[in-house]
Amino acid sequence: MFMSTPPRFRLIPALLLLAAPTLAAAQAPRDPAVPYASWGEAQREAADAIAGRKLARPADGRYRVGDAVIVDDENGKVYRAHVILAEDTRYRVRYDGFGPENVRYYDAARILGYQPGVVAAPASAPPSHAASASAVPSSAVPSSVIGPGKWGCTESYWRVTKATYDFEMRGSFTLAANGTYDYPGQGSRGRWRWDAATSAVRFTGGFFDGARAVRIEDSNRIRLELPTNDPQRPRKWSCGPV
Repeated sequence: MFMSTPPRFRLIPALLLLAAPTLAAAQAPRDPAVPYASWGEAQREAADAIAGRKLARPADGRYRVGDAVIVDDENGKVYRAHVILAEDTRYRVRYDGFGPENVRYYDAARILGYQPGVVAAPASAPPSHAASASAVPSSAVPSSVIGPGKWGCTESYWRVTKATYDFEMRGSFTLAANGTYDYPGQGSRGRWRWDAATSAVRFTGGFFDGARAVRIEDSNRIRLELPTNDPQRPRKWSCGPV
């Protein structure tokens, strides 16, 4: 005897077809300007978006400014974010879906990969540290970015009361081709040299005594680190050619 399929079972294929576009849509990049209602919602949405998926990573291991990424904080929670500053081994990111004050530094290991739907960037050549062709003493040979000239700087620091980073202008200093530097802001002078072993400029004497400057990847800027009483927490300035 012929038996018809109960109505509730006939609905299952239709429901599966309706669900398929929703699953596919989760792969598309999310508009970072769309706000989240709370940090909890942001964390849950990011976790759902990457569940069971292998995130793409840059072929050369280096993220660029503007990259849409997934970050993993120290509490094991994941969030969507965009890279706004790329340094040697860490990145400054702005969280998606929140105001511009919601920024934070993350080590490279805390960035899990690109957001779902983002295509990995091709590998690029490593930054050049070729010596200048000008007649400069061997003890002060600059890289292609850190060389003689005038550099204007801004210092970033964590403001506990606001739970965000603030920035202050620190004026400019000049690196001379003869291996000396001049920082008028403190009426200070000293010497600098290019250290090829660490790809950094080293300072001796004056206000910058013991400081070092390294190139910020994929930019014409440098990061100047000034020593403090805590070797793990140097003052950090971001400087660009003036």
